[in-house]
Amino acid sequence: MRWLNILLALSALTLVTGCTQSAISSHQTDGTTTQNGKQKELTAFEDIPANSETKLDPDASIIISEGDDWMGRLVLNNDMTPFATFDYYRQHMPELGWNLVASVKSQNSVLTYMKGTRVATVQISGSKFDDSRITITVSPATGVMPKKVN
Repeated sequence: MRWLNILLALSALTLVTGCTQSAISSHQTDGTTTQNGKQKELTAFEDIPANSETKLDPDASIIISEGDDWMGRLVLNNDMTPFATFDYYRQHMPELGWNLVASVKSQNSVLTYMKGTRVATVQISGSKFDDSRITITVSPATGVMPKKVN
């Protein structure tokens, strides 16, 4: 009987501890909000250009780390046409230290940049009202760049 009471007490303790940890982990941020629940401003990503009309979509964005070493996916919306948005990023990314590697300007445009040990892919598509939806994915560069073949 004594062992049964000990077993029940341990089970209850485990259950209470599990619930406490779930409550704590539910308050962790997704990377687009600060610890107090406020949404990060786009200025928090100092190496990504954004005009005053650009808005962050926090539900679709995933941010890992902060400062110059952040990685993840920013999903943005702005009032510019997709072609104007393409030109904006093509002009302003190099101003922040990004080197253009490749680009395709079309209905769904893509720009690829490198900066240090990171790669950024900027994908631009049109939305319903000739606005733009921008997805910027930043990740560590992997592998070695291929050598030129003569």
